[in-house]
Amino acid sequence: MNRLFHRLTTDRKINFSTRLFIRVFLAIVIVLIAFMIIFRIFIYEYNDFLIEHRKNDIRSYVYICYSQLNPVIQSYKKGSISRRSALARSEKIIRETWYKSKHTPDYMFMSRMDGTSIVHPLTDPTSSGNNISLQSPANSQVVRDFIQIAKSGSGEGFSEYYFPQPGKKDTARKIAYIKAIPDIDSFIGTAIYLDDIYEQADSIYHSMMLYIIFVFSIVIVIVFLFLNPYLNIIVKMLQAFEMISTNLHASVNLDFRKYKKGSVRRFVLESFDNLVESVRLNMGELQASEERFRILFEYASDGMVLFSTTSDNTLMIANLNRTACKMHGYPKEELIGKPVSLLNDTITRSTHGEDLYRMELGERVMFESYDIKKDGAAFPVEISAHRVNLDGLTYIFAIIRDITYRKLIENQLKESEQQLNILFENSRDGIVIVSRNGKMINSNAAALHMSGYSPEEIGNIPIIDMAYDKSNLTRLTRKLVHLGSINNFEFQLLTKDRQVKIVEVSATMQRDSKGKAHTFQGILRDITIQRSLEEQLRQSQKLEAVGKLASGIAHDFNNILTIILGNAELSLMTLPEDSPVYEDIQEIKRSGEGAAKLVSQLLAYSRRSVINPESLNLNELLENLHSMIQRLIGENIVLKHELCQSPCLIEADKNQVEQVILNLVVNSRDAILEDENHDKSKIITIETMKQYLDDEFTASHLGSSTGNHIILRISDTGVGIDPADISRIFDPFFSTKKQQGTGLGLSSVYGIVKQHRGSIFAESEKGEGTSITIYWPCSESSGQLTADFLTKSENFHGEETVMVVEDDDKLRRITVNALEFIGYNVLHAGSGKEALNIIHEKGDDIDLVFSDIVLPDMDGIQIAEKIITLKPGIRFLFTSGYALTEKQQGNVKVSNQNFLQKPFSMSELAKMIRYLLDN
Repeated sequence: MNRLFHRLTTDRKINFSTRLFIRVFLAIVIVLIAFMIIFRIFIYEYNDFLIEHRKNDIRSYVYICYSQLNPVIQSYKKGSISRRSALARSEKIIRETWYKSKHTPDYMFMSRMDGTSIVHPLTDPTSSGNNISLQSPANSQVVRDFIQIAKSGSGEGFSEYYFPQPGKKDTARKIAYIKAIPDIDSFIGTAIYLDDIYEQADSIYHSMMLYIIFVFSIVIVIVFLFLNPYLNIIVKMLQAFEMISTNLHASVNLDFRKYKKGSVRRFVLESFDNLVESVRLNMGELQASEERFRILFEYASDGMVLFSTTSDNTLMIANLNRTACKMHGYPKEELIGKPVSLLNDTITRSTHGEDLYRMELGERVMFESYDIKKDGAAFPVEISAHRVNLDGLTYIFAIIRDITYRKLIENQLKESEQQLNILFENSRDGIVIVSRNGKMINSNAAALHMSGYSPEEIGNIPIIDMAYDKSNLTRLTRKLVHLGSINNFEFQLLTKDRQVKIVEVSATMQRDSKGKAHTFQGILRDITIQRSLEEQLRQSQKLEAVGKLASGIAHDFNNILTIILGNAELSLMTLPEDSPVYEDIQEIKRSGEGAAKLVSQLLAYSRRSVINPESLNLNELLENLHSMIQRLIGENIVLKHELCQSPCLIEADKNQVEQVILNLVVNSRDAILEDENHDKSKIITIETMKQYLDDEFTASHLGSSTGNHIILRISDTGVGIDPADISRIFDPFFSTKKQQGTGLGLSSVYGIVKQHRGSIFAESEKGEGTSITIYWPCSESSGQLTADFLTKSENFHGEETVMVVEDDDKLRRITVNALEFIGYNVLHAGSGKEALNIIHEKGDDIDLVFSDIVLPDMDGIQIAEKIITLKPGIRFLFTSGYALTEKQQGNVKVSNQNFLQKPFSMSELAKMIRYLLDN
């Protein structure tokens, strides 16, 4: 091709006129091709411009349709109509929404989020189907793309794809706009083919090419017609030039012998005829194209304004469409020739200097501003502008879009995002987002506090390293992947300081477009304290149940022991000391007394033992016991006292508090002696302090109460307690000692503390020792609450009349025998009714009533109330296998001074009766 071109333009064998014609023709062709390329680029840009405006059109159609649906949606949200009615009304509105395009009537459609078609105007109203698998010929998932746009953050957007066009075999480019209606779980949209845009652009291109060819043809005709009379002269001049070129070593051959004058004119005339015919044929299409441009400009959904520039760089309004006029509230004639400040007084060099400079360089710029309506109201706009040249003049072409609704949505979204961020950061539960590879993407303050890590640290730590039980985390992950979401899954979290927290996890899994796990979003609730409280509650309920069982056993056993001890005492009173059975009966008495101590411990555990509370200074009590405790633990163990500087007053039974202290010290001693590590320090520490227990403390320590408390803590450096046994140490008959102890020491301590309205907690670690902490309620009073009312006299005999009320026949019989043995006149009854009958018959002779509180028909206190109304001067002595309740202690007829706890000896009974009769 290059050789042919070179030969045609330089070979001397070809005559000069031919070579001249070829050169001129090639120059024209090159200019035409260059112009065609430049104009084609412009057409491409204009084509994009048309597509953008067509997008705006279909988006406007969707917004209009959505505004028509909005009243229905609002009625559904208010509960005025049902969801079914909302869908039915929406379907009717969609079916009636049509608009015209070049090829087919275009329409709105509506589908559910799962791909099920709700309404499609070209289909039967009763038909519906799931189109989730609908594909274009290019294998794109059309409906899935629609759903993905509807479920996106904005809930709306464009989708482009290729799809068969009605009446044609080939596919065509199609564009759709989708908008979600989340309230009824659906979306609406519309779609158009873009072939008419391409055809319009091609028509403009072809028309302009015809114009160009026509113009060039006219120029060529004029040139040839003008130069034809002078052609010989020109040829001779060129021939002379060639001769000069020859002398300058040129290689051009000028041969005009074959040139004919009429050939050029005929060629020009024929070409002109063809051009005129082409122009005539395309003039109508050019006029139609111009009309389409005018309609596009005037009826565009966005405002369009053409600005001219004055000498002082002031922008003046040269032209604008009706949308811009309507947007600003002006008629067109009031705006033409006016400065831009009439519409926008913020576009100045100081505010948009860089944007204006870029426009001057020919770039397209886009920015947001506020325009002004005729009534002075400002509204937000988005302006896209660039410089254009028309008729030799430079203009600024601006597209103005009213973004009031968009700004409203953005502000609502921003406010919603701020609220979500506030909820996210201030949530008491931990909220985390974890990537597919197990890295923490985001976490709120509660999650950071729960884990102990800083925001910088937690992002670099795999979630697997924060799991105490990695197999449990694997089960959680598999379950989440399989189900997509989990609720209330318990997980053991390993914190930064290596503590284990129990958290309750509720999580969901997010998948990407390919269905693979993308991120995991979870809510973590720390239930460590809750589980601890549940365990404390179970332990408390267990101890309460065992206490009730022990109390019932002790009550019945007390009656039996009272009978055994009473018979033994009576036997010893009647037998001489040298009797062969005297020592055996003495042994029976001693064994019974030992059994009574065990029962007393059971009663202490069940909080049923009799207490004589008084105001005690715990510090003084410990100082008085110091020497005894030191002898008890031995010289090899160091005893440390760390006592509060101020008096520690509590309301408690002195003997039982001493029992608590000694039991705990003995346990600490045994734990230290059991430790085989001889190099370890052997220390028992006794501490007292004062502390106010608040609601937060009581919430995490079941059984404690708010208020001022005295703390007694006894710690040791012994072997410690196994974690599996720590919850059982207060159980009756449970012991960690090897073949030693009854297992009632700590259980009786627990019962005594609870009976004094205190609380007790144990802390221990295997090999590190044990600490027992007791919280006693503070005493507000001082002085002795009870007196030693038992006389020291050994003369327990009497001649008065005593009535014994006891439902246990054997116990009643031994009590009657014992009292008769020491001289009393004894009447007896097995029930309250029988006792009242005796009062009616012999009430004047009775001096004292000895009654069990627990009787089958009425309790002893009720009997006393009825007897007092009949015989006010009678005295009462009560007995029971249980301790007095708070209600019973509040009765004026019973107190610690006229109550005898079972089991009792006959001598204790005689002492008590004698005291009451004499006082």
